Amino acid sequence: MISNSIDNRRQVDKVVNMEKVLVQKVDSQYLSEVGEEPGIVLFNSETELLYVTETVNLKRTIKLLDTLKEEDAEVHALFNQAETLQPIACKTGTDAMIQKKLLQDKHNPQFNQRIQIWKNYVYLALNPAEFPFLKITEYTDEDWFYIGPFRSRFFLIDLLELMNKLLKLPYCEVKFGPCDKKFAGQCRGWCELIKAELAEEKDEATAKLNLQKLDALLKEAFVHADNSLLDLILQEKKKYEDDLQFAKADLLSPQIEILKRYKEWLIFLYKIKNLNYVTSKVGVRNGQLVSYKADGIEHSNPYLKINYRANEVLALNKNLVDEARILYQERI
Repeated sequence: MISNSIDNRRQVDKVVNMEKVLVQKVDSQYLSEVGEEPGIVLFNSETELLYVTETVNLKRTIKLLDTLKEEDAEVHALFNQAETLQPIACKTGTDAMIQKKLLQDKHNPQFNQRIQIWKNYVYLALNPAEFPFLKITEYTDEDWFYIGPFRSRFFLIDLLELMNKLLKLPYCEVKFGPCDKKFAGQCRGWCELIKAELAEEKDEATAKLNLQKLDALLKEAFVHADNSLLDLILQEKKKYEDDLQFAKADLLSPQIEILKRYKEWLIFLYKIKNLNYVTSKVGVRNGQLVSYKADGIEHSNPYLKINYRANEVLALNKNLVDEARILYQERI
């Protein structure tokens, strides 16, 4: 239970009383002036704190909320009810988490229960035995292998398109195959290769072999963080640069950025469930914040015990990923 000590109240009040900006002033000009440091973002009415969230990038989070007000009914309601917005910089993401929890405990902002930005996060799902073999999904309740969540569906689309282009892995945009990608040479027609519709054993054996091959390719591309694809493209880019073919080298930069982002996130998912540490500020158990210290006072935070299935070894609960990401980034 969070203490109501005088020192703790002073810390919370000090944050609440910092400079504010009118919500209607939040436009492209205002956003261009917001910094990209860690901090907290607060929305206030005339009489109360309506919403507070932590972030490692103030500009990015305010931009996201400003975009979501057109798509999410609760965020839209927040912007309508709030009079002012406060972006308040903190030294680290961990400091921002602590400030958010202190404010949330004191004020119990109504929109912190209503707004769930993570609800739109998505997972990458793999299953070599079921069409379409790779898909983007919001849930992990089927017998597929899940990776994620990812904050951006569009990032995963870019990744799947890239793997289709580079490795001819399936990226099926139709309900049934084969599709135009096979006939255009963009896919090997996996939907046909793994079918075992004929009774002859040799055809069934061939189908099983193709299924095993697809399973290995999917795991190599999407599950193994140390695959060589990124290194190969980096080497190709360097060759172009050495030959002074800078235009061709630049064409590879978007591919490299996508693969780097995916690899880094994959490593995070491998490590986060076993991340345990204690510092002067926080205690972390299996990637979750279980304690934090403010003004010399130790506070506890509930630990959520989750029984992940074997196919969820690289999947986190959506509502845990943002805090887990901050804890991970500040530990590495």
